Amino acid sequence: MHKDVLSLMDGGLATGMTEYMRCMGLRGDAAHEAPRLLAGTDALIMPTSLMTAPRIEEILGNETGTIRRLLLRNTELFNMSGLPALSLPLVRTGGSMPTGLQVVGDYGEDGLVLSVAEKIWALLRAP
Repeated sequence: MHKDVLSLMDGGLATGMTEYMRCMGLRGDAAHEAPRLLAGTDALIMPTSLMTAPRIEEILGNETGTIRRLLLRNTELFNMSGLPALSLPLVRTGGSMPTGLQVVGDYGEDGLVLSVAEKIWALLRAP
């Protein structure tokens, strides 16, 4: 196991019951409130993260810092709420690092999310 993963897991083990219960409450709030983002829409289409993929040397030793927050900010709500979401890789021209496009749907709309993502993927791959 890589030391950055072990460090994150050790942090989880140090979480007390009070903090765990508070976080579970936040997770419940997210599950309740997240579908409001989709009111009147079939799916959300948004950047997966706030930055392009970092080079490994940029994150080694900084796994819990600013870069991690920037990478996870747009996916965290959907991870906590359980709304179906996926990320399509987007490769930029000119040798820059890739980024992603996230598709999010309402509860039980996994098929719709896959369908929308498939259509976007076909458009992105078209000559």
